[in-house]
Amino acid sequence: MTSTAFFCEMEFSLKNDIFRNKFVIGALIPSTILMEEKERPSFEEALEKLETIVQQLEKDEVTLEESVKLYEEGIQLSKFCTEILQQAELRIEEVNDTK
Repeated sequence: MTSTAFFCEMEFSLKNDIFRNKFVIGALIPSTILMEEKERPSFEEALEKLETIVQQLEKDEVTLEESVKLYEEGIQLSKFCTEILQQAELRIEEVNDTK
């Protein structure tokens, strides 16, 4: 699977995860906790940045070194977005459980 295909699949997955009971196993400290409050982008900002990274990786003029940096940043953003979706899902479940 190419990195572009991976990110496209991940983006699709992120948009649909809120409707699934899907959790990341093995994440000891969520990246949202490690980020300073002022550094933390909104979900929409992070997803938009992830989409920009996918577009950059699809271009032929990106060097290997830049591709690796973009890939690493994309993975971090992907994890960040997944954590936000999981937190939202838990909040929705809590609201539904109190009914």
